[in-house]
Amino acid sequence: MSVEMKSRFGPTALITGASDGIGRAFAEALAAQGFNLVLVARRETVLQAVAKDLTVKHGIKAQVIAADLSDPRATVDLLKRTERLPIGLLVAAAEFGSIGPFFGTRCRVRGEHG
Repeated sequence: MSVEMKSRFGPTALITGASDGIGRAFAEALAAQGFNLVLVARRETVLQAVAKDLTVKHGIKAQVIAADLSDPRATVDLLKRTERLPIGLLVAAAEFGSIGPFFGTRCRVRGEHG
């Protein structure tokens, strides 16, 4: 880990959505820089595999927390479980989305009146 990164963010990064996609890419990049990781996502078995891979490749420590962050109680639990860790960097890459039209009947387009 570069001295600048270590002094700026500390030794540990927490990454939500770490099981795949951009969250997984951040986990890989930060592990390569020597960050210890707290990996958060819903699929524990996938997270365990990611943690093992990054630990072997980069010699870092990786903790896994399986949580569905769309549940408000999961956020409280996550804070409790990590409160004693030296986390200095958060990557919030957990996906949230909904299905439906982008513009609904209550959406007002600029210039539209009435």
